[in-house]
Amino acid sequence: MKRILFLLIIGAIYAGSLIWKGEQVKIAKNKDVPTLYRYWQESGTPVYTEKAVERSLSDTIAVTGLRTTGRRVKSLVAPRIASKLSVGAIARITKDNTIYNGKVTFISNQVDELSGLFEIVITFSKNVVTSKSVVVQVEIGHLDRSVVVKREAVSTRGGKPHLYIVKNNQISKKFVSLGGNNDDYYAISSGVKVGDEIVISDQRYLKDQQKVLVVKRVE
Repeated sequence: MKRILFLLIIGAIYAGSLIWKGEQVKIAKNKDVPTLYRYWQESGTPVYTEKAVERSLSDTIAVTGLRTTGRRVKSLVAPRIASKLSVGAIARITKDNTIYNGKVTFISNQVDELSGLFEIVITFSKNVVTSKSVVVQVEIGHLDRSVVVKREAVSTRGGKPHLYIVKNNQISKKFVSLGGNNDDYYAISSGVKVGDEIVISDQRYLKDQQKVLVVKRVE
C-alpha cells in the first residue's frame, strides 16, 4: 500500500512538472523579446553620414610598378592609361603614414610588342622605403569647385555608381556621374548637391526609402 501511494505521489509530481513546463513554454512564446532586427525596424538601421562639400580635387589614377632603384619606379601601363599621362605629372606613394612625392620622368612612345603595354618611369625626391612592388597615384588632372564625397559613399554594385542620401531619417538611392577621384574622394558631376547628407558606412543591406538612424562616428 505504501509503495502504491509512493508511486502515485511521484507520478503526480512528474505530471505537475510537465504541466508547469508546458505553461512556461507558452509564456516564452507569447513574451515580446526585443531583437536587433526589430530594433532597427522601429528606430532605423544605424548609419554614418557626411555632407557633400565643394572643393578642388586632384584627379589621379593608380599605377602598379616595380621599384628599380631607391628613387625610381618602373611600370607597364595599358594604352588608355598611357594616353592620360604626361611627363612631369605629379605622383605620390602613401606608405605607413609616409608620403613620397615624385614625378613621371619618362613615357615610352613605343608599345611593348609582347605585352601591348607602354613603359613609364616615375622618379621620387627621396628613397622609397617599401616593398619591391608599389602602387603609385599619378595626377591626370585637377578639378576646381567640384562636389566631393568620400570614396566609401559611392557603390558600383550593379555596374552603375550610386549612393544614398539621407533626409528626415530616410534614405534615397541616387545614381551619380563621377567626374574624377583620388585616394580618398570622388568628384560628383551630377546626382548630388553641396550639403546633401550622404551615407558613408556599409551599404550592402540598405534599400531605397529605408528608415535609418544617423549615429556619430566614434573617433
